[in-house]
Amino acid sequence: MNIHNFYRPILRHFRTGRMKRFSNRFKITDRTTILDIGGGAFNWVLLPVRPRLTILNVYETADKTDWATYIVGDGCSTGLPSSGFDVVFSNSVIEHVGGIEKQRQFADECRRCGRGYFVQTPNKWFPVDTHTLMPFAHWLPRRIFNKLIPIAPRFILSRPAPGDIEDFSNMRLLSKRDLQELFPEAEIIQERFFGITKSLIAVSPAPDRGQ
Repeated sequence: MNIHNFYRPILRHFRTGRMKRFSNRFKITDRTTILDIGGGAFNWVLLPVRPRLTILNVYETADKTDWATYIVGDGCSTGLPSSGFDVVFSNSVIEHVGGIEKQRQFADECRRCGRGYFVQTPNKWFPVDTHTLMPFAHWLPRRIFNKLIPIAPRFILSRPAPGDIEDFSNMRLLSKRDLQELFPEAEIIQERFFGITKSLIAVSPAPDRGQ
């Protein structure tokens, strides 16, 4: 039995709605240039069009598609041209880049590389940590939370991938206020689950380019 089978439909529901919101907000076409920091092809198959997509990850991507460009780099310092993309997209990445200074660097890079951005992150105050599936544990002191990670529901029925436990130990979840401070010019959209804010999205609209 795999615990992922239980929450995968929920994740797909939110991802489908999120990608629809993204597509409508930025009027995505097959000419739109997009930088996806820390993502993969799984989100982009949900769009009705294939934009000009560049996917950046820290490590080489194993399963590549022929309709995207893949590069290895650091989301906090990509080395890519300023305003080189119509939109920068990031899904559940900023909480993993490190402490507040690294998150500021990440936010600055999203702002620099794109003429617009769409940056999603789980809400710190949602009662279930969406990474480990532990309720309330992410509100505990860091040292206690880290000790609980190996016995988290996510790992009871499914063995952790290499690096998962260390990654979750180092993540810094964000509240709406935290995200707004990182992206002061952005609109903060709240995705809700049974009335409670599950995820937050910082959105800065790209200028109308007649797409």
